[in-house]
Amino acid sequence: MQTTLSPQNTALERNALFDASLQLISEGRFFPNTMREVAFRARMSAATASYIYQSKNQLEIDLVENVVDKITSVMNRAIAKGGTFKEVFFDLWYALSKFYVKNPPVISLLEQFGNLSSSSAEYPGSSPALVGFFSPANLPQTFKPGNAEVIAFLYHESIMTGVRMKLRNLSGADDIDMRNLPHALWVSMCIGG
Repeated sequence: MQTTLSPQNTALERNALFDASLQLISEGRFFPNTMREVAFRARMSAATASYIYQSKNQLEIDLVENVVDKITSVMNRAIAKGGTFKEVFFDLWYALSKFYVKNPPVISLLEQFGNLSSSSAEYPGSSPALVGFFSPANLPQTFKPGNAEVIAFLYHESIMTGVRMKLRNLSGADDIDMRNLPHALWVSMCIGG
């Protein structure tokens, strides 16, 4: 008699596969691994993993979409807090950098899989939430005008770079540097900066 997983168990098992995949990615070991190895890392049978995902490619796509959804949620919460454009600019930068520092494998995931052509997930630097924030209608007069997609991408990449520096402790990057980076970015993006 074949048993099937309940929706709750499937969600738990899917999250376990996501966590195992992120661990393997952070170790630089995801590409050569088979679904059997991912399942082993998730402490489940290969049959259960295959029941949830018929291929590793399908797991990769869902993993990227899941992570990007979490990042988008962080963005939306920071933007929804409101305030002046400058206040949201900094709140958003700090919220995203805090998320990445707490979830370092996500950086490796975005570096390796951020541009999956078969994924419907947006790269966080080109997400509608971030692009909308930098739309010309939202920019203060002191901000240099430009293409919202380009500004959003550069903004997100500055966060990723700052977090990489902090995680690798490059040049003694510390919390003071992490507070100064968005200020330097703000000045560079302002007229007369």
